[in-house]
Amino acid sequence: MISACQDEIEIQYHESVIVGYPFWHKPPKSNKDYWKKFDDIFGNENVVCGIVGMTKPQRHWVVISRDTKRRVWFIDSDGDEPVYRKNLASLNAGERRRWESQWLLDRRELIVFATPE
Repeated sequence: MISACQDEIEIQYHESVIVGYPFWHKPPKSNKDYWKKFDDIFGNENVVCGIVGMTKPQRHWVVISRDTKRRVWFIDSDGDEPVYRKNLASLNAGERRRWESQWLLDRRELIVFATPE
């Protein structure tokens, strides 16, 4: 699916797209480390967006991009609310959630889409 999207973008927009899996083999050790590395990645002007894997409240993939230092944008296939912002405090890339309403992200599952430098 990712390869098909990459091909379609290249055909439609005549832009190359680089796809990376920065945490697949070496995930960050903590929630704090995750967001520091996330900021480093998304601080690159060539990075357009990414896909993250969630495990709670449900197992799901969501498109993500940086909004501000404390917030991120999510784009989902949910028809009721396809685009929304979340504060980092309501997200956890750790072993378990601190509270029931917090989303739990899988630290390994980040796919990054960027244009060539």
